[in-house]
Amino acid sequence: MEECLFLFPETEWETITKKIKSLPLTKKDARGFLRVLLAGASYLSCDRQGRILLPENLCSYAKLSDRCIKLSPAI
Repeated sequence: MEECLFLFPETEWETITKKIKSLPLTKKDARGFLRVLLAGASYLSCDRQGRILLPENLCSYAKLSDRCIKLSPAI
């Protein structure tokens, strides 16, 4: 997951977080995974042309510069 960004539609994100929050929080690994995944999460929206403006902290994390384009749909 290093230097990777994952984008999800809001409804899918809600399903994912619901499943993750059902993990046994008494286990250190589950708490760590939850912390890592949710700590960097941001709600983003598209502009009128369907573009997403990523916050600077996410661009820095993923080492993105200039422009990025969508190459293929998620599998």
